[in-house]
Parts: sequence; C-alpha cells; structure tokens
Amino acid sequence: MFSTLVFMGRPDINILDILKSLLFFKQTAMSHMWYMPVIIGIYLFIPFIANALNHTEIRSMYIPLMIAFIYLFVVPVINVYLAANGIENISSLPDLSFSGGVYGFCILLGDLVRRGVFDKIPSYNIMLIGALSYVLTVYTQNYSAIHGVDYTVWYNSATLIIVALSIFILLSRTTFGSGKIAASISVNAFGIFLIHNPINLILMKLISPFSRVFR
Repeated sequence: MFSTLVFMGRPDINILDILKSLLFFKQTAMSHMWYMPVIIGIYLFIPFIANALNHTEIRSMYIPLMIAFIYLFVVPVINVYLAANGIENISSLPDLSFSGGVYGFCILLGDLVRRGVFDKIPSYNIMLIGALSYVLTVYTQNYSAIHGVDYTVWYNSATLIIVALSIFILLSRTTFGSGKIAASISVNAFGIFLIHNPINLILMKLISPFSRVFR
C-alpha cells in the first residue's frame, strides 16, 4: 500500500521509489546522478586516505600508480583501436578496486599536484601535452565512429585524464586576482552539477535539428 502512494497527483511516481533513490538503493532516471553514489563513497574514506598519503613517500607511489594507469586507462583506449581493426580485445585482469579504481586514481593525482610533483614542468609544456592529448581524445572518438565501434569517451580514457590533469595543473598555477571568481565557482559547483544536465537536455531538444558538430 505504501508503495502505491501518489506523489503530487502523479500516479507514475510513488514514495517508495523516491525513498529508494534518496537512500541510493535505486538508480534514478537522470543520467548524471550516477555520480552521487560514487562521490559519496569516495568522500567517506578521503580522511583516512589523506592521513595515509601524508605518511607515504611520494617516490613509493610512482610504480603502483604507473601500473594502475596502464590497466585502468591505457588498456581501454588500446581496445578501441583493436576492436576497430577486428582484433580481439585485451583484458585488465588485476583487481584495482582497492586503489579506488578510476576515480580514486584521480584523487591520488590531485595529491601529487598538491605535493608539487609537476612543479618543475614548464607551463607551456603542460599546455602542449594537454593539447595533444585532447586531439588524441577526439581522434579516438572519431576513429571508433568511423569503424563502427560502439565507444564513448569516458573517465577511463588515458588521453582524457591527461587533458584533465593538464588543465588542473595550469589552473593551480593561476592567480585569480581577489579570488572571488574561483571561490564563487567552488561554492556553486555542486548546484551547477545538479542543474547542468536538465539544462543540457532542454538545449539538446532546441538544437537537435542541427549538426552533431554544432551540438
């Protein structure tokens, strides 16, 4: 009986489904909300991870991170080209979930930036690396489409994470005057996340007749 309660006159919405979604027992229909359980799961353990990292020598992290990078990020990109050429994909068999997987790896990269690991690399080199990685990311997506491979660039793309890291490093080196702009974006970031997809869906309906490039 509880599950059939009508919410605001909408017979297609019931309280039980809403509660399941709020408690993360059920995925919502909004495509961008997959991120919420992911970020909550990460945030629960960030204090413990931060404490461990503060007592960890940076050099001891290089080899594990390199291994994780290959299996988590490089292999998926290689498989796109293998599939496009009719070659059997290779598998990433090591279970790297204890490292936090793709998203945990990004946290660790952020810690390396905080510790100044990339400080000796000139900004123009970072810009060049980021630009080349962006071109490769777009090329990979187009290559997959041309060869009929069902692939959408995701967070496990080696070239995409290099682009993101490059932007993050460059922004960390930028002085934003009084800091009001950066602070405002930071304060409103979660709200921007919540509404960006609904706005995007509305805009897509308005411009859907136009080319994919324009979209």
